[in-house]
Amino acid sequence: MVLGNFFIILSVLILIPVISLYIYRKTVFNSYYSKKDIEYFSYSLRDFINTTYPKIPFSFLILEQTKHIQNIAQREEKIIKDIVQQYAKYEYLAKTQNVINKTLLWSSYEIDSKPFKNKVPIDLKRRKNLAWKRANYSCDRCGLLLKNEEALLLYVKDINKGGTYHLENLAIVCEDCLKIHEAKDINKTTLELKIFDILYNRYL
Repeated sequence: MVLGNFFIILSVLILIPVISLYIYRKTVFNSYYSKKDIEYFSYSLRDFINTTYPKIPFSFLILEQTKHIQNIAQREEKIIKDIVQQYAKYEYLAKTQNVINKTLLWSSYEIDSKPFKNKVPIDLKRRKNLAWKRANYSCDRCGLLLKNEEALLLYVKDINKGGTYHLENLAIVCEDCLKIHEAKDINKTTLELKIFDILYNRYL
């Protein structure tokens, strides 16, 4: 019994400094480097952007071009704005998508693929699911991984211009990329993108 109490007390004495160090690292260490150290910021941003949006060839020349800015917060803000602008202005041409294995199609597929009196086919959700899986669950434009409810359809050839509901005409994109694709004023649309908020909340 005495030996058991001894080990309990010893364990508590060991855990106290370990827990204290962990809390310090999470609250002070990480906060300091994520907010104050430009080297850490640059590395983290580059890694996050390339991993999250792998289909867009971002340039990071802005890191060098902003070296003269002494205020770290201002420099980081300028870098983030440049990245978001690159994301928004990346030229994307929706292309005819890969053919789906015919064994995965259903009897009414061909008939319902042709637009009829501006009505959306009742199996459109099923078509979207197949297109989403074909796209490896990611946006065709930027490569962002998407949950099913986040995936949106983009018609390679607009339905109003002769496009059909065939799977080859259905591309999967994220909300931001669909906004960009449909934007009339890209500069205004850029400020409405989720990537803008994500990067600001993550780094600034």
